[in-house]
Amino acid sequence: MDPILGYFIFQNMGDGCIASKYCHRHLHSSHPETMKRLLATPDEREENLQNHQTERNEFIRRFRTTWIENLDAENSEISTVVITAKVSFPGIFRLQWNDFENEPVFFGEGMIHKGILIGSYWDEDINNQFSL
Repeated sequence: MDPILGYFIFQNMGDGCIASKYCHRHLHSSHPETMKRLLATPDEREENLQNHQTERNEFIRRFRTTWIENLDAENSEISTVVITAKVSFPGIFRLQWNDFENEPVFFGEGMIHKGILIGSYWDEDINNQFSL
């Protein structure tokens, strides 16, 4: 399959819930994705403190996520997405979607505009080109 390059829009709904939609070049319209915040591990809490990330930003977390592909319930996916601040670029966030073996599936970057995290994401084929 061709590499995946797409966009996402995440809106904080409160109580650790994120509602979103996404689309990529192989879809004809946007699709839903939902997330629920997971408790931070001690290592994640320490890293957030070292990088001056505070509890005020509801997007900087690890979430359980599920999304629907091609409007077919049998093609829904469940994984974990980790959102962190990109330390070298204030206001920019990094995202990584991992499968249940904690292997990366998608990568992304975004920024907050009017309380909504907006950005782009890509698969491992494209991500490998960044490291060349």
